[in-house]
Amino acid sequence: MKQVLTTALGLRLMDSETDVRREAFLKLVQLGIKIEDFPTAETRMLIIKEGMTDKDSKVSEACLNFLTTSIVQEVEIRVTWD
Repeated sequence: MKQVLTTALGLRLMDSETDVRREAFLKLVQLGIKIEDFPTAETRMLIIKEGMTDKDSKVSEACLNFLTTSIVQEVEIRVTWD
């Protein structure tokens, strides 16, 4: 199920509509999907590049929030388990 959501939302990240791209990043955070959940390094790099360089600042802010949340979740898990 998570892979299906990741694929569907990943496609929305490249949508031509700004609001769709922003909402896709917000939904990824809401669902707890992390950047590492995307299947390939190329896909992850494309999401980072396109999201962080988006012409709309709301999209790049949503991307940064998504990436930060991905990293923070990973650090919290490691600290908890260490």
